[in-house]
Amino acid sequence: MPKVGESATWIIFTLVVLAAASTLLPLQDPEIPGALQVAVLDGPGSTRTEQALRPFCDYLSRALDLNTQPRVVSAEELRRGAGMAQILLGPVELLPEEEGYEVLAWVKGPGLRAEHERPCVVFRADSLWLKSASPRIILGDRWTWAGGLGAAEYLARHGCPLSSAQVRWGYGQSAYDHLDAISAMVHGAFDLALARESDLKRAQEMGLVDEEGYRFEAVASPGGGMVLVAAPTLSRAARRQVRSAALSLDTYRFDPQHLMASSALTGLRTLGIEGFVPDHPFPNLRP
Repeated sequence: MPKVGESATWIIFTLVVLAAASTLLPLQDPEIPGALQVAVLDGPGSTRTEQALRPFCDYLSRALDLNTQPRVVSAEELRRGAGMAQILLGPVELLPEEEGYEVLAWVKGPGLRAEHERPCVVFRADSLWLKSASPRIILGDRWTWAGGLGAAEYLARHGCPLSSAQVRWGYGQSAYDHLDAISAMVHGAFDLALARESDLKRAQEMGLVDEEGYRFEAVASPGGGMVLVAAPTLSRAARRQVRSAALSLDTYRFDPQHLMASSALTGLRTLGIEGFVPDHPFPNLRP
C-alpha cells in the first residue's frame, strides 16, 4: 500500500501531464462545431456552383481556423434549413420560417452598391403581348423578388396573374443570373422577360437589347435579395467571425497580400456575387 507522500506525488505528476497535454489541443469556442457546412442554392449546375463557392469556404476556413465545406442544395432543401448546414447562402425568400436564423450579411450584386434590386420587364418594341390572349412570359427565376415575385402586381394589372393558366410561363435556371431569360425573349421563345435590374443593364451593355428595338422598365420597388444566413446551431462567436470575414472581402479586394480573399471573390463572381454588405449600420457592435 503506497504511502501518503507517494500518493500525493503521483497525483501532482498526473496533473502536470494533463496540463501539458492540454496545450496541444486547439483553443476554440466550445460552442463552435468542429466543421462548418455552407449550403448554397444551386445555380449554374451543382458542379459549377460548388466550384464557385469552394474558394469562399477556404477563405472562411482560414478566418475561423475551422474546416468549412460547401454544399449545393435545391430550393426546397434550403427552405427546410439544408439539414445540418450552419451557414446558408441564397434568396431571402427561401429562408426557413423557424426562429433562430439570422441574416449575417446581404449579397451585393454586379454593378450595385446596394443589396436590393428592382424587378424589370423587357420586351420587343413591336411586341403585341398586351393584346395576346395567351402571352408567353419568362421570369428570371422562380424564387426571388427581382426574378419574378416582385412583378406579381404588374403582371396581374395586365391580365397575367402568376396563377393564370392562360399564360405560357417559363423560368430561368439560376437565381444568380437572369441573362438566359432575357436571351430567350430576344431569340423569340417568349414575348416578355422579367429580370433583375443589374442583369438588364448587363444585357444593354452587351448589346443584347437596346432602346430602339426594345422597351424596358422597372415595375416595383427594390426588395428581397440574396443573403448570408446563420443557422440556430452556429454559435454567437462563430457568427461574429463569419460576418466579419464576409464583410472584409471588399477591404482585401485589391490587396495582393490577401490572395485567398481575391480567389474567394473571383469564385463568387461566377454566381453574380460581388461581395457582401452589412445588414446593420454598425455590424461590429452586434452581439
